[in-house]
Amino acid sequence: METSPGVYTPNTINVDVRTYNNRYYERDNVEAAKYDASYTKLREVTLGYSLSKKLLISFPSARQDYH
Repeated sequence: METSPGVYTPNTINVDVRTYNNRYYERDNVEAAKYDASYTKLREVTLGYSLSKKLLISFPSARQDYH
């Protein structure tokens, strides 16, 4: 906490997490409402494909019957 210009003292006021987050992320808090959109993070990708029977038959392992 800033007690005077350029002078800071440790904060000794205990606040629970819910109260802190509600106060910090209020809509009128312009700084908290800004988002950095300079990059996008990709969390998960799924790739699927289908092969035709004609193509599968051309593979030697596909001609064997596994049971």
